[in-house]
Formats: sequence, structure tokens, C-alpha cells
Amino acid sequence: MIKYSDCLGVINVNQFQMALEKFNLGKFVKAEKVPFGSVGQNVFLTSTEGDFVLRGNPFYSHQFAVEKFMVDNLHERTDVPVPWPYLLDTSTDIFGWKYVIMPRMPGLPLADGNIKGKINKENRKKIARLMGETLARMQEFTWDFSGIHTDDSTVKPFEPSYGEWIIQGIRRHLEEAREISNITIEDVSWIDNLIAQNKEALHVPFQPCFVMGDYKEDNVVVSCNGGNWCVSGVFDFAMSHFGDGEFDLTRLYAMYLDEDPALAKEFVSTYMHCKTPREGFVKRLQIYILNERLTIWEWAKRAKIVWWEDKMSLRDWIEPYIAIEQLNL
Repeated sequence: MIKYSDCLGVINVNQFQMALEKFNLGKFVKAEKVPFGSVGQNVFLTSTEGDFVLRGNPFYSHQFAVEKFMVDNLHERTDVPVPWPYLLDTSTDIFGWKYVIMPRMPGLPLADGNIKGKINKENRKKIARLMGETLARMQEFTWDFSGIHTDDSTVKPFEPSYGEWIIQGIRRHLEEAREISNITIEDVSWIDNLIAQNKEALHVPFQPCFVMGDYKEDNVVVSCNGGNWCVSGVFDFAMSHFGDGEFDLTRLYAMYLDEDPALAKEFVSTYMHCKTPREGFVKRLQIYILNERLTIWEWAKRAKIVWWEDKMSLRDWIEPYIAIEQLNL
């Protein structure tokens, strides 16, 4: 018996075998801890039928139902490689929690810093462009309205609008951040002014589409064949919803900006080439970035894993990310 993570706890071979048998996936060969990822929901699982990922102990009740819905539709409606079939067992008799078994996607996991660190600068740019292209391709999965998948397997529309939902999120994240970190009156005033100056851009009409909510290199694998790179797998759809596809630029844009602004430019400009930006793109993206960076600030402060100068003000930390003009798009 091995403890695979704090999230999954101890799992024995018989439990793995019972899960495999539920889906006729052969005999258990081995299981391995996944050496990256912040939640610890996944285990690499090998059987006589192939290589899989077992994903367990959902962190909200309908997480796996949401993920299955998104994976099934992305598989059917786009050409983006996703872990399909996404086999969900909603019973808890084997592990004490619901679980999923899905194919293990082939390729190099960019969540592994040792692997990513060996990729040279030019190939990093190629991957950044691929990330922009892949994001646009995923967004071919459209929906009639903006909304979120609920625990009764329906999509509930955002009320009164997607833009208002974003602003409400900013207010909520700000209050949560104020509970555990030093947020000044000047920080709040700066945020209020930014929203006031940019919020009209949120009202420009758009076609609602799939939004991953956590689109970043940690959630893909890539492959290289004869110098030609491709994204060979995208996974982890727990935070997904339907809304403005531009929202999904924010997390990876910020991570690229931290690494090398040239990567941020390659990523965003490639996406813009694939999907013509609407009027107010920069103003709207600044609000989306503000929302996303507030969630990261609150999460890092609460978890005590801040990687920037801890005494920086909220404004001083976020402002460089919303200075989009630096990319010269």
C-alpha cells in the first residue's frame, strides 16, 4: 500500500484492479505517483491494456461531471487532443470517492521543470505559438450563452451578464485577499478606477465558447517529430465555463511574461491572428488579467507560497501584467 498524495491517500493494488475491471481495462501492472501538479488528484496507472491516468477525490461535488462534459464535447467538436474516453465512476465503493480513468496523453509534460528547462529559446517560442493556436482551436466548441455547468448537469447562464460576473469576481477576490493580506485604500481605488475606465469593453458582443479557466503549459503535453512541434494533449478542465475566449489568455500570458516577454508576445499575437480581436480588446483583457491575478495573489498569500517580494503592494505587483502595450502587438 502506497500513499500517492495527500489528496488521494493510501491506495492498494486490489483497489486499482477493481477500478480497471469496471471498465474492462485489463490487469494491473503498476501505479506511479505524478511528480508534478498542485492538487495531487492524479496517479499514472499501467495495465495490460495500456497507460492511463486515474483521477480521484473531486474537490467539488460535480468536478468530474463537468470535466467529462467538456472532454466529450471537445473530442467531438474540435481537433484538439484530449484524454478521451473519459471514464467516470460516480460510485464510491472502491476508494471512498468518485474517480475517472482516462488515457495517458503521449508527449513531454511541460509541468516538469527539468524537461521545460532543456528546451531552447527558439523552441520555447514555437511552443508559445502552438499554445495560441491550440487555444483558438479549442474555442471552436461554442455555446448559445455564457454560463457554468451546475451539479444537476445543466448550464446555468451568468446573470445579469458575463461582464458583470467578471466584475463580481474581482470584488469577491479582492475581499478574500483583504482577509489575509495587506490591501491598501490606494490599491482598492486603483482597482475601482481601472474597472470604471475599462468596463464598457465588457459589453462588446461575442460568441460564447469553451473557456478552460486554467489554460497554461502545466496542463498540456507536447511532442516533437523531426523539428516539428505539436501540442499532443490538453487536460484538467475543472475550472471551465462558457464565456469570452479572451479570458483564457490571462494565466499563460502572465506566466510567459514572468519567464520572457517575447513568449507572451508570441502567444497573444498568434491567438489574435487565429481569432480577430473585437473592439476594446486591450481594455477588456486588462480587466480579465486583473481578475486572474487577484485569484493568484489570494491563493499564494493564503498558501504562504509567495514567489515575489512579499512586501510589494497589490497594485505594484499587478500593474506590470496589465501594461499590455509593452508587447507592441
